[in-house]
Amino acid sequence: MEIASRRRRVFAFLIDHFLFVFVGVFAAFISMGKNWDLNGLENTNGLTFALIAVTLFYLCKDIIGGQSLGKRVFSIKTVDYEDENNTPSSVSLVLRNIFIFLWPIEIIVLVFSKEKRRLGDRIAGTKVVRITTSLKPRAILAASLLVTILAAFVTLTPLITKNSAAYAIAIQALEKSNDVHSKIGNIESFGKFPTGSIKVHNGIGRATIEIHINGESEGIDTVIRLTKQVGQNWKVIDVKFIE
Repeated sequence: MEIASRRRRVFAFLIDHFLFVFVGVFAAFISMGKNWDLNGLENTNGLTFALIAVTLFYLCKDIIGGQSLGKRVFSIKTVDYEDENNTPSSVSLVLRNIFIFLWPIEIIVLVFSKEKRRLGDRIAGTKVVRITTSLKPRAILAASLLVTILAAFVTLTPLITKNSAAYAIAIQALEKSNDVHSKIGNIESFGKFPTGSIKVHNGIGRATIEIHINGESEGIDTVIRLTKQVGQNWKVIDVKFIE
């Protein structure tokens, strides 16, 4: 079998890395639970669980047939160094991936290795080869990954916003706002996909949240700005209407 090119390996690594970082970030936010912007890093149990889960997932990414999702897209596979027809054991594949956390060293070793083997390959007795696969399944897999990531982003981003204390305070302010009631009557519901940003550092926070309101007479888009001081809850600075 042909040794996999460095370019294919790098692109496969980038796909895997982006996927696991994406999953890890959302897992961390979800693990912090409701009012995460107040609890912050105090919920160490949830954060620790998310970190361990993502790390284990990353270490085990090649155990199914010697291929991660990125490797499947680029038609490369991890095989035994002595026998290309043999898939390494799960222990060897996990051992190999441990060294990814030393990625600066791994990149240097890979670049200067004539056999295109990184440090993890040498320790675990593996190498990465190119395999022949049909373009259609790889294209379907790549498209499926993209759609899944986009769907998760669209679904989870509003969920993270809705789980924040800033969002809860913003909703309370809108429900009590005379200006809102004068424009649209009684509030019937709020939009399912709020957008904006919530930033907290050392207990001090700033947030801008865009929320659609469905009223008796019509719907209206609002922008709520909030601020937070150390040890305090969020406070609304102002509410603007997008005509």
